[in-house]
Amino acid sequence: MLFFERMVFVGAYYEYQMTYPVTPSEEKTVCLPTLGGKKFLENFYARSGNTLVLLSLLKEYGASFVNTVCDYDEAGAFEYAVPYAENDVLTKYEKKLVERIKKMDETDWNDCCTSFLGFAVICDERKEYVHLSPFMKANWAVSPIALLTRSSKNAQGGGDFDVDYVNCENSEFFTNEKFDPDMVGAWKDCKIRLDDCEPDGYTDVTAKVFLDEKC
Repeated sequence: MLFFERMVFVGAYYEYQMTYPVTPSEEKTVCLPTLGGKKFLENFYARSGNTLVLLSLLKEYGASFVNTVCDYDEAGAFEYAVPYAENDVLTKYEKKLVERIKKMDETDWNDCCTSFLGFAVICDERKEYVHLSPFMKANWAVSPIALLTRSSKNAQGGGDFDVDYVNCENSEFFTNEKFDPDMVGAWKDCKIRLDDCEPDGYTDVTAKVFLDEKC
């Protein structure tokens, strides 16, 4: 009963964490700011500000470890992560990027989303990739990176995602028979990168993680 009550009444908060090289022998993990609501189904969409910050940094820094960390994740849930909100020290470049995205008007926001249409998110370790185009063309598509790099397939609190509510009666998402629950969390602790070319011999998993919310 206590677990049920927490699930219903207590929100589960999320953030993207990015681990990237600062020197050939040193890496840095940063907790990226969540621009808006902190619950998964409040703000972890492909076109949300925090996702645009992440994509912009991947474009700038190259291949990096990305995890979508929850304040209810157990210790050891990730290898390349710190506890939720433990390290939010941004560089000057990162701070300027966040402020620029915060201040964008609707036209600039749409232009920013459009700039990623020709890109794919690639996981070399699993030889898989996701096209960003269908996600950026939908208003309320869940961020594929957030789905692929979270630790749990099931909700950890209020406002969270749960695979059991995909393709079911009264689902909050449009039906996608190709959605694969096993892809949720499949890229956690993996390096990912952006590229405007599809890698030869890799599997396209776009349809397996595409979820568009009914809003």
